[in-house]
Amino acid sequence: MRTICITLITTSLIAFYSSSSPDLNYMAKISVFIPTLNSTPFMQDIMQEIEGLDGVESQNISLETKTLEMIVDYNSFSVKDFKNSFDKWGWAFEDPIVEDVYY
Repeated sequence: MRTICITLITTSLIAFYSSSSPDLNYMAKISVFIPTLNSTPFMQDIMQEIEGLDGVESQNISLETKTLEMIVDYNSFSVKDFKNSFDKWGWAFEDPIVEDVYY
């Protein structure tokens, strides 16, 4: 009986601890090819738009490769919001590619 009580208490404590721990920090590298990226002013417009999105930790844009790379917190970043922000300006882009996920 005593063993059963200790087992139940231990199991309850483990379950409580597991459910109360905060969300893990999932960081992801997302790359996007932007075929119309050809000028510095356009690049700056994109940077300003990206800064307004939730979950973007850092960004890098290359005019030579026409690529945007972002490190994002995957818990708070929304690919849908990203696509909507580009669509509202009429900017062409290829589908974002999640390259790496860090825990």
